[in-house]
Amino acid sequence: MRYEMDSHTAPGIPSRRQALKLFGSGLAAVGLGATTGLAESDTESTTESEATAESETESTTESEATVTLEDQSPHYRTVTVATVTLPDDGFVAVHDASFFTEGPVLGVSAPLSAGEYHKLPIVLDELPDGPLTVAAIPHEDTPSDGVFSYPEDGDAPYVGEGGVVHDYATLQPE
Repeated sequence: MRYEMDSHTAPGIPSRRQALKLFGSGLAAVGLGATTGLAESDTESTTESEATAESETESTTESEATVTLEDQSPHYRTVTVATVTLPDDGFVAVHDASFFTEGPVLGVSAPLSAGEYHKLPIVLDELPDGPLTVAAIPHEDTPSDGVFSYPEDGDAPYVGEGGVVHDYATLQPE
């Protein structure tokens, strides 16, 4: 299941992101994960020309957070997130989703710049004993300090029209 962030809001009404920052995530989770791993990054730039003699170049990134995670057997405690797109700097956390999407954090990526990543490795704190349902969830880096501090001091998950942006998968230890 995959949910994407809604990028359209009516004037005068705070975006989901702004509301989330104002009221907090309101969701409890336990634990913090280790930060490791590097991934391939693709950031897109577009050039915008105006009809006047003046032209300006704008760099843009995707406006929606997305994530794709596939069923897998973690090798050396490492889970590989197939793809993730972050509109701003942030992290990707692997949560135990056995009972709740945002269950305890099992592992978290290194700090990521805005952009698209493929084959993002995330090292888990420990391997599960048996099959385990997990959710990969992109998180904002708020405050912008490069330290994953969810849920204590921010770093809330991205929220889209259907709720928290996430993708489920089953981990099967070897």
